[in-house]
Amino acid sequence: MRLLISVLIFTGMLVGGYPVYAQSNYILQQQRMQQQMQRQQMQRQQQMQRQRQQEIQRQRQQQIQRQRQQEIQRQTQQQMQRQQMQRQQQVQGPQRQQMQRQQQQSLQQKKVRTRQKQLLSTKKQQEIRQRLQKKLLTKKPQKVLQQKKKKEQVQAQEKKTQLTKKQQQTKRDSVKRQQKVRTQQKQLLSKKKQNETRQKEKKQNKKKDQVKQQEKKTQLAKKQQLQNDIQKKQQQVKIDNIKRQQKLHTKQKQQLSKKKQDEIRQKLKKQLLTKKTQKERQQKKLLSKKKQQSDQKRKKEAKEAGEKARTTIVAVSSIKQINKANNTSTQVNAKNTDNRKGVKNGGRRGGGNKPKPSGGNDDDPPSSKNKKVTDKSPVKGETEVVQRWMSRAELKNIKQRGMLSRDGRNGPHYVTDAANKDPKRARQRLSLDNTPEVRVTMEVPKRVFTLPSKVAPFSNMPGGGSERTAPGHLDIPVKILNVD
Repeated sequence: MRLLISVLIFTGMLVGGYPVYAQSNYILQQQRMQQQMQRQQMQRQQQMQRQRQQEIQRQRQQQIQRQRQQEIQRQTQQQMQRQQMQRQQQVQGPQRQQMQRQQQQSLQQKKVRTRQKQLLSTKKQQEIRQRLQKKLLTKKPQKVLQQKKKKEQVQAQEKKTQLTKKQQQTKRDSVKRQQKVRTQQKQLLSKKKQNETRQKEKKQNKKKDQVKQQEKKTQLAKKQQLQNDIQKKQQQVKIDNIKRQQKLHTKQKQQLSKKKQDEIRQKLKKQLLTKKTQKERQQKKLLSKKKQQSDQKRKKEAKEAGEKARTTIVAVSSIKQINKANNTSTQVNAKNTDNRKGVKNGGRRGGGNKPKPSGGNDDDPPSSKNKKVTDKSPVKGETEVVQRWMSRAELKNIKQRGMLSRDGRNGPHYVTDAANKDPKRARQRLSLDNTPEVRVTMEVPKRVFTLPSKVAPFSNMPGGGSERTAPGHLDIPVKILNVD
């Protein structure tokens, strides 16, 4: 579409003149407005979808928390029941021992009594036998037989009673054992049922989630189809409009005469010439003003430099080093370009395999290939304020030395006039490898760093910020003003 419109504009400028160009510009503006409206709608829809997803996630988290709380309550209840059972067993243990002791004592007493009774019965029996023998002599033998039968019946009844007592005790013990087994079985069944219910709930939740996801997918597919249909319709409408406009332009061109076209062209040329002359005059005035201001600033800075040179010994030594370095600045720039071309195995700009301190503009973005150091030597006492992102270890080193140095590593120093406050945003703008930690504003000698230039994209970062460089072999004196 854009190619067609650009071709139409070009043909209109050649054949039809300014009206066609104006109409084509109007069409482009309308198209841009429509594209912006579509993008805004898409962004709103995405925001609504994100909000819905967040609400669904919250509901799921709440359900999970409720389930966990229920499980915790069940576990606590089970623990309480177990503790109660243990306590009851502990309490019932000594009671059972006492009961057993009492039963043993009662059994011993019964045995003693039975022995006594047996002894007595034996004595009585002997006496009875003697009496009976005496009576038998006198009475009939039938009575003796009846008495024997009665005694045998009594003994049989006693034996039956003893057997019944033993059977009752065995039954009671068996009943208790069966009750214990049943309780254990019930507990196991309850646990199994709980596990089964939990598994069923999980399966139901999974099915619900799958159904929701399928519904979402279907809704998204429908929306995409609708959007595609709308886009196709809009494209067709645009093509129809362009064709209609072409027809109108051709008709207008036929109607317009050559004289009118020449007059319009001459007017446009005059307007363009007047605009160019006005711009050139304004630029000349601005340049003259800037030169005057720069001359005034240099004079003032030169006066202030003489006063500061007496008190700052460190600045004088650094300026001497910088004067020496400026003589060899061209050679250093050539070496830096060679080092940048010779980087291998993921290293950046002659940095070798040694890791560079993370942060700031010192991460060597790839846009500093065609930069030049200013040839003017610094005047004594001239300084400027500059910002730099760096790591805390590098800040500590600078505070200890009072100098900004690379410790023999290849590559230039990097610095900016105004760094972003957000470290992530600064990393994107300056195309750094790692996110820095500290933003430092510092005072530095003037004319050591180059003029600001744009940062190119590097290491999956877009770049676009401004940077300034200085030769890496220099140790630049620094005064830290602020740390963010």
